[in-house]
Amino acid sequence: HLRLGNAADDLRPGLQVVGLVPSIGDLITRCHAVLLNYDVDFYRFNGSGIAWEAAGSGIPLLAPRGTSISKLLRNLDTGLTFDGADPAHLLLQCDRMRQEWPFFRSQALRARQAYRARNGTPRFIDRILAHAG
Repeated sequence: HLRLGNAADDLRPGLQVVGLVPSIGDLITRCHAVLLNYDVDFYRFNGSGIAWEAAGSGIPLLAPRGTSISKLLRNLDTGLTFDGADPAHLLLQCDRMRQEWPFFRSQALRARQAYRARNGTPRFIDRILAHAG
């Protein structure tokens, strides 16, 4: 059962659409993968807290090519990109994620360690506490 956020209910069986949730981090950790169907022009240089949470949790991502998130995926090797203007390509990549999920999950778990060492809330708090005292 592959749950991907921000997908249409009728795209594929097993996809779950999520809207506003009380704790996005908790929801992300229960997902097999997260689909970020972001506008390429807006997210070309803007970041995504959802993508960062997924990376820090070891959850594979799917994101449009040409976004800052696609660069994160390339650097961490933890997901797939798709052509944001081509719904058929998005579906193809969703199917690939489903078929090769064990591989993408292991890549995401491996990348999580490196990501957490450089980023994330625990690292931020540790740095603040180091300066405080």
